[in-house]
Amino acid sequence: MGINQADAAARALRMLDHPDMRIPGRRPSDGIRTTGSTPAAPLDISLVDYLSTQVDEMIEHTRAAVDTTTPVPARPHQVYDWALKNTEGASHAVQVERDILIERQGLEHAIRLGDINVVRRHPCPACGSWSLMWDTSSTKARCTDRGCKDDRGLASTWTLGRLAAQKIRGTEIWRRNAT
Repeated sequence: MGINQADAAARALRMLDHPDMRIPGRRPSDGIRTTGSTPAAPLDISLVDYLSTQVDEMIEHTRAAVDTTTPVPARPHQVYDWALKNTEGASHAVQVERDILIERQGLEHAIRLGDINVVRRHPCPACGSWSLMWDTSSTKARCTDRGCKDDRGLASTWTLGRLAAQKIRGTEIWRRNAT
């Protein structure tokens, strides 16, 4: 897996890191608001925090998995190649966890960029149908199959981490069974 997903995640992170994305968007107001006495920040601080969190998570995971002294790349999108190179000689379990992290972050980047249909490329972990939709209010993937309910009788919901783990571990099962 590794390289294709890492390239996709790096491309999405590169788009998120573009200077045009850092300009705060104009959001519709929730009602009557007074104007502030201070101007808004000249950049989208939540995006800066998001980028920093994602890059730091990848760096921390890689350093916890292997003892590396190689310098961290200067550009955020290069962290995926850095992680792949540093963990290529690690155990299979470490590589699977790395791939799950890259897949999850790739899904998060795509949703942050507005591609909410990215979850539709994954089958529901409970029923196996291709009926997942992104629910922005719960920030989870929700199964729209009428028969797929949780213990409370509500539609099944899944985190992006669960979908990523299912995809990577499923890929590993297919690879193991193919040989």
